Amino acid sequence: MDEKTTVTPLAGVPGTTGVTSIDGITGPVALTGTDVAIADRTPTPSNIQVSQAVLTPSPAGTYSNSTLTINSKGHVTAGASGMALVAPVVPAWYPLGNPYYLEMANFNPGYNTWRGGFCAGGNLYLSQDFGNYFVRISDDFSTVTALNLAAVDPIYKRMGFSITDGKFGYIIPANQGGTNCKFLRIDLQAFNTTSMVYNDLYLADTSNQQLMGGTTDGNYAYLLNTVTNKIVRVNLATFTQGLSAITMLDLSGPLGGSGGFGYTVSIDTDGTNIYVLWAASNQNVISVTPIANFTAAATTTQDISTYGCGGTYQNMQLVGDNIYVQLTDWTGSNITKVVRIPKSNLSQGTTVNLSAQNASITQMIGTCADAQGRFLYIAPYMGSVLARVDLNDFQTVEWLDLAPLLTSNYYGEFESYGMVSDGRYAYTFSDYPGGVARFQLFNGGHY
Repeated sequence: MDEKTTVTPLAGVPGTTGVTSIDGITGPVALTGTDVAIADRTPTPSNIQVSQAVLTPSPAGTYSNSTLTINSKGHVTAGASGMALVAPVVPAWYPLGNPYYLEMANFNPGYNTWRGGFCAGGNLYLSQDFGNYFVRISDDFSTVTALNLAAVDPIYKRMGFSITDGKFGYIIPANQGGTNCKFLRIDLQAFNTTSMVYNDLYLADTSNQQLMGGTTDGNYAYLLNTVTNKIVRVNLATFTQGLSAITMLDLSGPLGGSGGFGYTVSIDTDGTNIYVLWAASNQNVISVTPIANFTAAATTTQDISTYGCGGTYQNMQLVGDNIYVQLTDWTGSNITKVVRIPKSNLSQGTTVNLSAQNASITQMIGTCADAQGRFLYIAPYMGSVLARVDLNDFQTVEWLDLAPLLTSNYYGEFESYGMVSDGRYAYTFSDYPGGVARFQLFNGGHY
């Protein structure tokens, strides 16, 4: 727990003191309620619950309004009894169901072909592959606003994935053609094209033309050049300073030679390493590059083709100490699996076959997880059944058919290209016709 962690004050009770900070607490503190909610403000938002469990009450038992002694590290070191407490009933997590669906074509027929998205400031942002628009949707789905990027420059019709550092949205060029690879930055608070600036990544490497994903650690953006197996790193603090802000990392050596990975689907970071899932027609490889030693020599790789379902259009999600890889066999069987791989040992993966539990869970694209790391959500591409995997036992799989929500334009296929979460909801967005589905994540409305 770092020094930036804050503790949400509990509801006040006469004669008791609510916790307002976890750093520097040295004396007895009386807590109310059954838990303390701690909000983690790091670049990857998460919520933590610390149970109000006393260590040495006298007599032994479970008590309300008990006095706990908390040291400067936030650890409970002693406890005194209060009133006897009946064990609370922990509310169940929301079942996978009752999504809210927004048909974007009702706002504008051109709102479709979503390739990337992220959440920031109570809004969902979506970027297009074939289209003019960068769209902002309020989390209650009541308001949709858009920027017409192509009105600024026609080459912005071919953008793709997008990422955020919380203040700015960064839109990654997909295929602008010619001698352009303009990586866009937009001020999310202003949300207008006058705040838009770019860094032309073509200046650093002429192979930078079609970039297929990105992530950020808050200091740098990391983008994928799958044509030549390179990671493009852009310094966000010096974003507008052109070539000096760009670093190219060629991973052809660690990946076994030039070429071969013409398409990739996933890049992510845990703040320590950059993880990439590289994809070829019959092969998938994970690379791990330390942020503090951003070199090919420091990069390690692991071929995960042995788990089957190798090929393009796969996804990777970091959750805690594990990497979760969604693999679909696009060559015939259409089986979809999830592989859990410890970060500490990339060769020791375990697998759950989603298609074996429901044959309609197949040909999936797009994953996200809740902030507690309880569930992994996987969205359908050539189908309509969304899946949720319980990461506690890594066996339980739930599913929901989106088909009743879809218009006839979908032909029974949702065509997801991604999923994102804001900590309260999970969102999945369709390629075409372009609808968005929203799911509530947590139990009892606590989060």
